[in-house]
Amino acid sequence: MFDRLQQQQEEIRRALAAARVEAVSGDGWVTVRMSGDRKVTDISIREDHPLSGDLSALEDHLTLAVNDALEQVTLLEQETVREWMGKLLPGGMDGLKGIFGT
Repeated sequence: MFDRLQQQQEEIRRALAAARVEAVSGDGWVTVRMSGDRKVTDISIREDHPLSGDLSALEDHLTLAVNDALEQVTLLEQETVREWMGKLLPGGMDGLKGIFGT
C-alpha cells in the first residue's frame, strides 16, 4: 500500500510539473506563464506597453500576474489531489467521514 501511495504521489508531481498556467495583467500588457510546480517559465511584456517608462506601474502589473499564476497553480494542485483522492478512496475525502467519529 505504501509503495502505491508513493507511486501515486510521484504521478501527481509529474502531472503538476507538466501542467502550465498563464496569467495576464494590464489588459494583456504583461503575461506570466508558470508550471504546475510553481516555476515561472516565461514573462512577456508587450513592447508597446503604455507604462514601459513607469517602472513602478510595470512592477505592479508583474506582481499581479505572478500572484494570479500562483493562485491558478494552487487551484490546479487542489483539483489534482481531489481527483487522486477520488481514485484512491471510494467517495474521495467524503469516504473518510465516520472513521474518526465525525
